[in-house]
Amino acid sequence: MNTTEHLEKRLSALELELSALGASARRYRFMSAVLALSIIAGMAIGAMPQEAVGPAAPPNPVIQTRRLEIIDKHGNMVVALSGSDEGGQIDLWNTEGQNVLRAGCNTSGGDLAIWNRAGVNVFGAFASPDGGETALWNAQGVRVVRAFGRDDGGRFDLHDVNDKPILSAAVTAAGGSLTIKNAAAQAVLNADVDERATGRIRLADSQGGIGLVAALSTNGGQIDLINQAGRTVCAHGVNATGSGTMHTTNAAGQKIFTVTETDGCGRLDLANQSGAVALSASAVKDGGGLFALMNPGGKRLFMVGVRPEGALLNLMNSAGVPVLVAGAAEDGRGGALSIKNGRGTQVVTAAVAGDEAGMLTVWDADGRKPRTLKPMN
Repeated sequence: MNTTEHLEKRLSALELELSALGASARRYRFMSAVLALSIIAGMAIGAMPQEAVGPAAPPNPVIQTRRLEIIDKHGNMVVALSGSDEGGQIDLWNTEGQNVLRAGCNTSGGDLAIWNRAGVNVFGAFASPDGGETALWNAQGVRVVRAFGRDDGGRFDLHDVNDKPILSAAVTAAGGSLTIKNAAAQAVLNADVDERATGRIRLADSQGGIGLVAALSTNGGQIDLINQAGRTVCAHGVNATGSGTMHTTNAAGQKIFTVTETDGCGRLDLANQSGAVALSASAVKDGGGLFALMNPGGKRLFMVGVRPEGALLNLMNSAGVPVLVAGAAEDGRGGALSIKNGRGTQVVTAAVAGDEAGMLTVWDADGRKPRTLKPMN
């Protein structure tokens, strides 16, 4: 082997030895670092108090910080955990850097808020001194729904674009209540449970004056129409027999028109301004109709009715005593007329005789000594 070849082999051997030494150095540096970290960790663990076993054991070690932030792959903060004057707080951001949710604490308990992409608060739920409360806002930031609790129960409101409650549902001492308001925030409809634990509906005008009440009475349903003075002027309902009834009053509250039933038949009464019935028309059970006129004292002075034999007319004096009776004869074959004096004693009759001829009879004041007049044969 010449000198040149020997030198090249020596150089190659030295190069291999140097490479091996470099690898060993790198391994040494890595092992040294691991050893240093182990020593530091061992010192930290040794400095910590030893955990006890059993009920007296202290809590596990925790990481403490005033604020913890989580970022996405682009370096944008998406979650933040922090503290506030009332307690803990969690915030969430979307990928565009908008804070869209916050959960925290208030003086009564928990508090949750949600924002849309435009930064408008659209939802909230929180604890209050009276219980829980939640609300919804539209995209313009106007509250449109509110639900909350009270000692006696829950409340629910729907608001207009001016944040005025237009529809409200609530719990009352008697049961439930529903109120609807107009655009001026004046209640125009109210449905609730009254003091008798039955349902009731009230309609009001734009000034709040109640104009209609639908409710349940002791007999059944009842509808009242009320004037602007607050007086019921028309009422529809159920009477004590379970039949329908209706009446209308004047401005003074006197009944002037009444429709009801008697013995299962219809009856109509008209009254004067004082409420005294002046006209009555009714159907007769198993018969025809009856029409009567009364004086202010309620005495019948005029009556027209129908019976199986035909129509019958009665005229009475101021004392209510019939003084003229006219109608179909008992056999229904002709007409008959009876005139009585003020004591009710018959003094004149006019009728159709058996041969269908006319017959006239008169009596004295005591109804004696009759005289009859017949046609000559």
